[in-house]
Amino acid sequence: MNTFDEFKERDELRGDEWLFGTVTTDLGLVPLETRLSYAPRGVLQFNNVMDTSGCASRAPLNILETKFTYFYQTTMHPNLKEWLEVQGYVEGGKVVFNDAFIEILSGTTRHGNSLKAPLEAIRKNGLIPRSAIPLEAGMTWEQYMDPARVTQEHRGQGAEFLRRFSINYEQVLSSQFLVALKDDLLDVAGHAWPNPVNGVYPRNEGSHNHAFANATPEIDALDTYEPFVKRLAKDYSFFAWGYRIAITGQNPMPNQQVAVFETLKRFNMLHLFHRFLELLLGPKPVPVAPVAPPAPPLPPKQETAAERLAEAAIAMLGRDASPRNRAPQELSCAESVVNITNGVWANTFPDDVVDTYVLDQKLKKSPRFKPTLDLQPGYIVIYPRYGAKNGHVMICTRPNVLAGNNSDTGLFEETHTRESARADFLIKRGLPAGRIYKPVDITS
Repeated sequence: MNTFDEFKERDELRGDEWLFGTVTTDLGLVPLETRLSYAPRGVLQFNNVMDTSGCASRAPLNILETKFTYFYQTTMHPNLKEWLEVQGYVEGGKVVFNDAFIEILSGTTRHGNSLKAPLEAIRKNGLIPRSAIPLEAGMTWEQYMDPARVTQEHRGQGAEFLRRFSINYEQVLSSQFLVALKDDLLDVAGHAWPNPVNGVYPRNEGSHNHAFANATPEIDALDTYEPFVKRLAKDYSFFAWGYRIAITGQNPMPNQQVAVFETLKRFNMLHLFHRFLELLLGPKPVPVAPVAPPAPPLPPKQETAAERLAEAAIAMLGRDASPRNRAPQELSCAESVVNITNGVWANTFPDDVVDTYVLDQKLKKSPRFKPTLDLQPGYIVIYPRYGAKNGHVMICTRPNVLAGNNSDTGLFEETHTRESARADFLIKRGLPAGRIYKPVDITS
């Protein structure tokens, strides 16, 4: 089995993904104690001829079927419940979605798919009822995945779904899985499958070749091969990250919004008529307000320490910030930040600091800098060296823009955002989590 494409997943990571904790609204949060009771009954991802390789699409659909079934049975607006029923989304009291619609639109291949592509396909195209595009006995893979099977009618039904429901997702690191699973299900990838021991699937160091849904922190996985619910060991090996999916909004009266829009359009025509009369007869006289005396001049604004460092960093953009070449060009990030900082406050750091690990220790001890979780212009962001893995350090020049030494050019340039830095240095390079230091004003 090889139906999760790890290389495609890494290639699709852009660095601007929403991170765990970003999504704060979810209408389909299922209580942990009843979560498995709302889970789908399970559908195999193969027929008597072939395997669809569609696990990366079916895993998030299993999650959404669980969440929408709970939402449907508890707090969903009656208008939306009726719409789902009439359109064929409800079978046996549970909400069910079509797999092929997302498998095809997300670009599933014989090697499977990334985790992210199906989530984007869901977010952009919506969902349609399970019965719309079936997996039939005797179908070949090419027949099942034929893009022509997705018709304009299917796309229209998905668009109607999105008029009524909003779906978003956020990235969750594997180290956060057990915490996140207390509140919600997760879309993950791991090895399928070692032989269970006393009903529990033990940790296996095989490749991460299959996508599935983790439903509880025990860990109960919702799968597309029997048994449909598998109990995994707490130390099971997962791919480096997964995703949490949320129902972030419901719109029970989309057609009334269209009616309001049409009314506003008619009102706009009336507004144009009034403008025509103004041009013909002249505008109504506008009363002149008395002129207030000029306000006294404000005292000059005192620059903060962060503003001074941000200005110094911006002035260095496009230039060599480490001209003494105490470190090789590709390793000059720490030297660059030291030189810029010492140009603002002399002797803040020793000139010979060229290692990110050493600079991080100096930042921790310096009265000039304080650790923070916020990010503003002038703050320093550092991913310290970890063993043989080279670190990196940058200065925030503009909101969510980080500048540092470009190892290709040797120049100080704006190269990252907070999110892309996390993707490059934490996720891809495997460095410890980045630290942020805020410059502070001191008397000396």
